[in-house]
Amino acid sequence: MNPVLRRELLRRWRRPRATLVLVLFLLALSLVTWGLHEIGRRVLEGQAQWIGADAAFLRPQLGRFMVESVLATLLGLVLVAAPGFAAGQIAGERERGSLPLLQATLMTPGQIVLGKLWASTAWVGLLVVASLPLVTISTVFGGVELLDVVLGLAVVLLMGLCVGAMALGISSVAKGTTSAVVMTYALVLLLILGTGFVAILIGLVRGSPESAIIPLYANPFTALAGAVNTGEVGGILSLPSPLTPFAYLLRAGDFDNVGFGVDFDRTWHWLRGVGLLVAFAALAFLVAVRKVRLTRPTVSASIGPAREPAPTTAGHHDG
Repeated sequence: MNPVLRRELLRRWRRPRATLVLVLFLLALSLVTWGLHEIGRRVLEGQAQWIGADAAFLRPQLGRFMVESVLATLLGLVLVAAPGFAAGQIAGERERGSLPLLQATLMTPGQIVLGKLWASTAWVGLLVVASLPLVTISTVFGGVELLDVVLGLAVVLLMGLCVGAMALGISSVAKGTTSAVVMTYALVLLLILGTGFVAILIGLVRGSPESAIIPLYANPFTALAGAVNTGEVGGILSLPSPLTPFAYLLRAGDFDNVGFGVDFDRTWHWLRGVGLLVAFAALAFLVAVRKVRLTRPTVSASIGPAREPAPTTAGHHDG
C-alpha cells in the first residue's frame, strides 16, 4: 500500500470521530430519503385523486423521483465533503514543515500526490458505499433500472475523485490551507452555479439551446442526469426531480452538430461532460506533481582555481 495512503487511513479511520461522522451522515441521508418519499407520495396521490387514477400507477413515478433525488443529494454532499478533505493535503504539509520530509523519502512525487488523492477521497468513497442501501431501496418501487443506479453511483464516485484531484492541484499552489480551501470551494461553485449562469447567458444571446448546453458539460449534475437517464416530465402523473432541468438541457435540440463534431446518441451525450471533468482533474494532478517535485538548489557563485597555501616561516632562521 502507498505509505502516504496507509498513514492517512490509520490516522483518520481509527479515531472515534470517524464512526460518529459516518453514523450522523447515514442518519441525515435516511431522514432525507424518508422526507422525499413522503413528499413524492403525497404529490402523486393528489394528482391521481384529481384524475381518478389507480394508485398502482404511482409506484414507478415515485421510484424514479426518489432515486434521482437521493443521488442528487449524495452528489451534493460529495461535492461539499471532497474539497474539505483534499484542499489542505499539500498546503497543510507545507505549513507544518513536513513536506520536505516526504520529498526526502524514496517515494516519487507522483506517488506522494497519488497517496494524498486516495487518502482524501477514500473517506468520501466510504460514505458513498455506506449509502448504497438507501439508494437501492428506492428501486423497489420500480420506474428505474439497476443499470441507471450503478451508473449514477459510479458518476458520484468519479466526481468526488475529480474534485479531489482539482483540490490537490489548488493545494499545491496555494500559500496556506485557508486559501486552498477557499479557492477550492470557489471552483466547486463555479462548476455548479457558474456553468448554469453562462449557459443561460449564451442561450439568451444566441437564442439557441444547442449552444447553451456546452458550458454545462463541466457541471457534475449534468453528468449525473445523463447517467441515470433522467426523463423529461410529461403527462399528469409526473414529479420533477432536481435532475429534471438538466435532462431537458441534455435533450434540447440537435446534438449532432454541437460540441466536438462527434455524432453521439443522446442517451450517451453526457459522456462528453465526464471526459471534460476528468481532463481537468488530470491537469490538476500533473500540476500537483510538478509542485511537489524536489528542486535542487543551484550554485550561482563561480568556483575559482585553488590557491596554493603560502609558505610558512615558522622555525626558519637566516644564516
